Amino acid sequence: MVLQPGQSDEDGQAIADDLMRKLEINPADLIDVAYIDLLDLQARSG
Repeated sequence: MVLQPGQSDEDGQAIADDLMRKLEINPADLIDVAYIDLLDLQARSG
């Protein structure tokens, strides 16, 4: 997401948390790397 001028990191986290709640995304389902990095890893190992 892109924060507007004047919004803090905490504001961004609150927005992300609210969106996850609305979309019923469990924090345990999150990954700690970018999707493109997963694709790159798969390409290198495949």
